[in-house]
Amino acid sequence: MEELPGDRVNMAVQVRAGPSKHESTGWVLINPLMKEDEGIYQCHATNMAGEARADGSITVIK
Repeated sequence: MEELPGDRVNMAVQVRAGPSKHESTGWVLINPLMKEDEGIYQCHATNMAGEARADGSITVIK
């Protein structure tokens, strides 16, 4: 990611190994979470076995 003027650096992506060598866990940390962070986030993973995609949505209530 490249920071642009007016952007705020507030997103961290982490990945770690899972219970077996074929599994891993990933998450996104948005801190502080703001109304403009609301929306659909996509994850796309590829390796020699293929690819997988997942969508997640964030709704900011307060």
